[in-house]
Parts: sequence; C-alpha cells; structure tokens
Amino acid sequence: MDDVDRRLTAETFAALNVPFEHHAESFNKARIADGERIRPNDSVELRDGSFLRILFITKHDGTKHLHGYRLLRNGEVDKRYSEKLGHDLMALLPCDHQNELCVILKTTTDTDAIDSFLVSEPLRNVVCKRHVIVTNTVHYCDKNQPASHDPEDDGIFYCRWKYIEKADLKKRTVSEFQLRRVSRSESDIENGIAPFWLLHEHRLGRDRLRRSNEHYTYADICAGGGGTSRAAVLAGLTPQFLLDNDENACATLRLNFGPEVVLESDVCDFCQLKESGNVVEVMHVSFTCKAHSAANRHTNPERDAEHIALGYTLSDIIQMCKPRVVTMEQVPGVTKRSDDGQHLRSYIQALTENGYECRWRVINFQEYGNAHARQRVIIMAACPGQQIPSWPRPTNGTGRRLLKPVRIKDALLLVPDSDDIPDHMLQHTPKPYAEHPDARQPLKGCITTSGGKSDVHPYEKRSFNMAELAALNGFPAWHQFPDNLGLTALRELIGNAVPALSFKNFFDKVVEALRQTDEESYEYEHTEGREFMHWNSDADITN
Repeated sequence: MDDVDRRLTAETFAALNVPFEHHAESFNKARIADGERIRPNDSVELRDGSFLRILFITKHDGTKHLHGYRLLRNGEVDKRYSEKLGHDLMALLPCDHQNELCVILKTTTDTDAIDSFLVSEPLRNVVCKRHVIVTNTVHYCDKNQPASHDPEDDGIFYCRWKYIEKADLKKRTVSEFQLRRVSRSESDIENGIAPFWLLHEHRLGRDRLRRSNEHYTYADICAGGGGTSRAAVLAGLTPQFLLDNDENACATLRLNFGPEVVLESDVCDFCQLKESGNVVEVMHVSFTCKAHSAANRHTNPERDAEHIALGYTLSDIIQMCKPRVVTMEQVPGVTKRSDDGQHLRSYIQALTENGYECRWRVINFQEYGNAHARQRVIIMAACPGQQIPSWPRPTNGTGRRLLKPVRIKDALLLVPDSDDIPDHMLQHTPKPYAEHPDARQPLKGCITTSGGKSDVHPYEKRSFNMAELAALNGFPAWHQFPDNLGLTALRELIGNAVPALSFKNFFDKVVEALRQTDEESYEYEHTEGREFMHWNSDADITN
C-alpha cells in the first residue's frame, strides 16, 4: 500500500479546490497502467491529449485522483475553427516545436499564479509519464538530452507560457485574456533565470538604470493625429519617432512634436530600414482600423486588404525596434467581425513568437474620462524580463469611489473662448433641424470621422466646431491642427484618434512597470547578479 502523507490539512485541500469527499487522505505516490510510479511534481499525459503537472494525490472510493495544473501543446491553446474561412484560426503561441506546452488557467481574480487553477483527474485517465521542464527561459535547450527517433513522443517537453482567461461573473463572459511567461519562482529548480538576464539578452545590453529625471523613449506606428503620442508625452515619455504615411497626419504631428521626430513613410517601407537608431523602450501601434470597423461598407475591398496586410508587419517592426513595452489599439470588430478574429490572433502570435507576454481586453474610454462611449481592444505586451503593465483602474462611472461620467458640458468647459480659437478650428456644419442633445449627459454616440450622429451642439443649431469636437474626443486644448485643412480632413484626424486624456492612464501604468523593472534590475545587479558576473568572469579567465 502507498505511503500516506498526513501533512496536507483540510484547509489546504479547501484552498486548492479539492472535492470535499477527497479530504480524507493523500498519497505521495501512485502506480499507472504501465507499472511506472508517479509522485507529486511529476508530469503525465492524459487520454484527451492534455498534460498534468501533479501537485498531490488523493483517494476516494478506492480510486486515486491526481490534482495539479493542466497543460496543452502550444498549438492547442484556444484552438478555434472558422466556418467562415474553412480552416483553423491562427495559433496564439509559436508552435514550431510540438514539445512546447502551456499552462491553462481560468480565474475570476487578478491572480496569475501557476497553481491558482487546479484540476482533478482519476488515475485511470493517465496514458504515460512525461518529462516536462517548467522554465522561464526564452529558448531553452538541453544539450545533454539524448537524440530521439520521435521527439514528439519520447523527448523532453518544455513549459514556458501560461494562458489565462479572466471571467466577469456579473457579465457572464471572459473579460480579459493573457499569455504570460512562467516566472522564475515558478520554474523548476535550476531551470529559472533572473529577469535581469532575460531583459539584458533581449535588448542586447542597451538598458541601464534610469535616473528619476530621465524619460523613456517612445515610438508611435500609424500615429495619425497624435492622440496616443500626446498621451505618451503627458505620461512623461519622450518621442523618438512618430510614423505615418498620411500627409495631413504628419503635418499635425510636426506642429505638436517637432519635425525631427516625424517619419512620413509607409509601414512596409519602414520595415526595410533595419536601422539601429529605431530601438525604443515603449512602442504604440494603431494599425488602420477601417477594414475591421462595423461602419465599413466594404465598397473598396482592395483598400481593406491593404490595411489588413499592415498588421502582418508587426513581427518585423518588433524585431527592429526591440521595445520593452508594446501597446496596441484596435476597434472591437477585430475580435470577431474581421475574419472571426484571425487578424487579432496574428497580432498576438507576432508578439509571443518574439518572446513578448501580453494581455488584451475590450475597454470603454468613457470609464477613463472620455465624454462619450468609445470601445476599443487594447493590448499590453512586455519583452522578456520586463514587468508587464497592469490595467489602470476606471476613473469614471456610477460605482463607489468613481468620478461621475464626463458630460458634454464638462468637455466643452475645456474649450477656450472663441476669440482664442484659430479660425479653422471654428469650422462647423449648420444643423437647423437636428435634435439637441442634453448637455447634462455624456454624448450618446461615438465621435467618428464624419462627426457621427451625435455631432449636434446642445445649445446652437449647428454641429460641434472642430475645437469642441477635439475636446469631446480627449484632446487637450493646446493640441494643434494645421490651418489649411477643411472640415472633412479635420474630422478624420479627430475622429480616428485615441482619446489622449483617457489613454494617459494606460501610459502611466507603462511608466510604472518600466521603473519597477529598473529598480528590481538595479537591486539584482548589485547583489546576486554581481556575484554571478564575478564567478563568470573567473570562469572565462580559467578557460
């Protein structure tokens, strides 16, 4: 009879979601069908093709149960078939090697611990024992591994990733998705590496500790009218280059951030530069959204295809710029409407294949101080060794400790007097018969490139002028627009933009994560890292 481990208390079982009837006793080993013994911390393959890292073993009604966390091959993570396309959608993780695994976690809290979501499997479901190495290394290779005639069946498996779905119980839906790297503390003994070295390798030694008065460099791909660039500057980032191929957008960027940082170039042409001077610490990407938008009538499919193709340059851009943090923004249509989410998945795969962990969700900018509801998919990503930014807490709403939603009149209070507004920003459209909105409420509709159905002034028989429209979409009053542009061009610049004052909340979290990583790196470099480098130097001299 197997030995009984009495150290696991009832409280331990309850905390790990073990069924009550299994609380009686736990075992430190079991024997599977082929006669091989398994113990806690061993890994097994199950009949359904998944894997289990065993944390403990229990017995109930004569049947032993294995409890641990479930793993899937990378290609099986959130695997989906598209009826529309007639094939499986793109994988979220790189799956060049079948022996790469990912932990599956489902939660309703902010935890990302590898053992926070445990499953139970009867012993009879085990096919065989497997050798699985849990590691936070980017490209782990065991040189001592013997050659195998069939590495998929007989070789060593590596687990580097955690796929996390966070559910919102009130809305009964998944509110956030994450692909996170296994941490050093979660790695198997002697298979973890300090984040300092991961970051050092990824950035090729370019990083050093920032002083408190130094700023992090920033790049904006498809910068448009400068909404996210303005937010970045407000958060303390320093623009290094802002890229767009639209003449009006580049003119706007030069007015606000200086001609020396503006690159008027097509994204595909930019990818061919391969210049080392393009390496930055923070990069934002807002690929053209028209092809994914619900407002798109698809009257120009060739143009839509060109816009979609831009998204597939993301991997090249990342490899060139090597940012520590990447943020992305796209319309909600990219999650389902646009080829069943295929293009969103291409963004995620481009990030993970370059080692970036990421999190993504649909957010409403109205919850961050915008005067109208504006939903967008936001992606946050971090390179190896860099702490991933957390989501900012909503600032506006109806809940406790939240500011009231921003109303139309609140946004209009930020607009200067008409005498202080340039003539071109006073342009508007007469609307003598339109129904006036209630200025004491948020704007009902979203500001669009045509102004939108809600583009009606609450007191006068006209549309909002361009200064008012910019304020309603989160631009500060001092953000400038070229004086040679007409209504259509100005509305397009303003309507396409990310609300700057709202997005500053996200960049604040980015800066916080960068500084936290730098502080931890400094501490490691002057303690544990110094000892390692001294030892390594002696080893090199000896050899």
